[in-house]
Amino acid sequence: MAPTLSERLLNHALPAILLAYGIYYFMITILHTILVQRDPLAIFDFSEIREKAFARLWLAIAPVLPSVRSTGVVEALPSLLSTATGVVLELGPGNGGQVASFTNPDIRAVYGAEPVKDLHEDLRKSADAAGLQDKYHILTCGGQTESLVPALAKAGVLNEGMDGEDRKRGDWIGVFDTIVCVRVLCSVPQLEETAQTLFRLLRPGGTLIVSEHVVNSWQSSKGSYIGRVLQLIYTLMGWSFFMGNCHLQRDTAKALKNAGKGDDGWAVVALDSDSPWGTLPYITGVLVKKA
Repeated sequence: MAPTLSERLLNHALPAILLAYGIYYFMITILHTILVQRDPLAIFDFSEIREKAFARLWLAIAPVLPSVRSTGVVEALPSLLSTATGVVLELGPGNGGQVASFTNPDIRAVYGAEPVKDLHEDLRKSADAAGLQDKYHILTCGGQTESLVPALAKAGVLNEGMDGEDRKRGDWIGVFDTIVCVRVLCSVPQLEETAQTLFRLLRPGGTLIVSEHVVNSWQSSKGSYIGRVLQLIYTLMGWSFFMGNCHLQRDTAKALKNAGKGDDGWAVVALDSDSPWGTLPYITGVLVKKA
């Protein structure tokens, strides 16, 4: 069914609204650092300022995101996440907005890789409220290989007795039964490398659950020239800087599919496209590794 005019306008305008909030919380963080913490020199540590600003932004917008995301994404996610089983890796869980959907009793452990420490307290509360008190383990790391793999090793998830060269060779293949990526692959520093690492971390037969906004495929019949141009405009306005290194122009589906190329690749690739005409088009679905 074709989107209504109001749906199109909301999708195209939503990044502008989010960007405005991002700029607002960035300025609030600077003022707080100067006036409350009385540490004006700290504002020159841009990485720290950006991290704290993004934490403030995320805590403010996360509760309302489900009401402004497309219907397809909202309806598909809970049922997909409820299939997570065994040992689970959740990449970039934020403050735990998806944790309540981990309802499968066969979940043995969940490792949440969240680099923003200011979100950990709320993440822990969300995990506890979902009944995952002893099962949910928070890791202070990002999704990129050089951050994620050492954190997993420190947590004892990877095979013990391996040195750095072992890990570089991928000798830690087959660790997780399920890996969950929801609005996180847009912000990892090296998308292709991260996708390859996630593929290697999956056990044979394991499932990668994804829901990510992606580049508008404007040259396809379902894409939109307007949506693609707006992605470029918002990027030039500082989207990545103010939105936690998020990128609007990533072909995440291609990166994930390429990560599983070869004889031991994906047995199933089932990714649905939602709002492909928009400035925030989504892919949502699963990729299952060959057993």
